[in-house]
Amino acid sequence: MIVLVLILAGGAALVTAGLVQGHPATAIYGGVVLVFVLWGLAAGGSGGDGDSFDAGDGDA
Repeated sequence: MIVLVLILAGGAALVTAGLVQGHPATAIYGGVVLVFVLWGLAAGGSGGDGDSFDAGDGDA
């Protein structure tokens, strides 16, 4: 969880630094990082999604 918070903070910092310093490539890269992480969280995050290979799940 802390890794996600750090990645989100890093993406936000890249967007902010890119906009303030006039580097659009940096701002775009930070935006891509933010969108990618938020998309992953919205799609189900890193929690168990039922596709784990647990023993005893009936897939003998």
